[in-house]
Amino acid sequence: MRDLSFDLFTAPVDFGFEAARLFADQAATCGVRVNVVIGSKDSYYADALKTGQLTMGQSGPLAVPNHFASRLLTSSPQNRTKWSDPEFDALYARAQATPTAEGRAAIYRTMHEILYDRGGFVFFGSSYWNTAVRNGFRDTPAAVPNSHEWARFDEVTA
Repeated sequence: MRDLSFDLFTAPVDFGFEAARLFADQAATCGVRVNVVIGSKDSYYADALKTGQLTMGQSGPLAVPNHFASRLLTSSPQNRTKWSDPEFDALYARAQATPTAEGRAAIYRTMHEILYDRGGFVFFGSSYWNTAVRNGFRDTPAAVPNSHEWARFDEVTA
């Protein structure tokens, strides 16, 4: 068996990024050495994009279709792993054209299996995001966190 080691770039920028050390401990039990590199919380995302290092990340509670579209398709704007899989892309297009929730869920399950087998991400877990607005505000957008309309308060009135 050959020695396997790599750097994992992280920073104290978001809940869960401290899981890098936990991931390193778990990988060590399999004989993989993960060197956790701590970067600046102020420039983490810019540094990660410039260096192309393996990084910790978060998608917030994005809905599955949004996560796939923004991060995992060949043409996704945030496809930082540069992963490209024509079968995955075709399944996503098919899911978008599928009229029933059950049909889409079956396709997404197949897509998750592809990700598990040959994808560009390692998922350590999921977390909830709590958001709230004080009474008295009007025109507060009802949007999923991390979606295009989330945290758009330019039209909110008191």
